[in-house]
Amino acid sequence: MERAVYQLVSLTRSLHQWRESEETYTYTPVLRAYADFASSLQDIAGTLSRLDADVLESQAEQVCRQSATAQRALKDVLDAAQEHRLPLADPSRPYGVLIVEATRLMEEFQYTGDTLRTTAAGPE
Repeated sequence: MERAVYQLVSLTRSLHQWRESEETYTYTPVLRAYADFASSLQDIAGTLSRLDADVLESQAEQVCRQSATAQRALKDVLDAAQEHRLPLADPSRPYGVLIVEATRLMEEFQYTGDTLRTTAAGPE
C-alpha cells in the first residue's frame, strides 16, 4: 500500500508540472481518459481504506475487479496518447512521465489486489 501511495504522489507531482500554455498537441482526450483512470484508482483506494478481516475475501475480489476496470481505463489512456501522437519520449513535456507513473501505479494496485486475494484465500 505504501508503494501505491508513493506512486500516487509521483503522479500528482507530474500533473502539477503540466504546462498550461501547451498548444502544440491535442491532449484533451488523453486528459479525459486519464481522469477516468484516476477515478478507477479512487474506487480501488476506497475499497482498500475499508478493509475488514471478516469480509477480506469478498473485498479482495472487489479490488481485483476494480483493478481490471482500471487496466481498461489505462489502456484507453495509452490508446489516446498514441492516437494523438503525444511526444512520450520528450523529457521537456510531461506526457511520458504521466504514462510511466500511471503504469507504475496500476502495477502497485494490481499487486496489492493479488496479495489480498492470496492472503484471503489462506494456506492451501
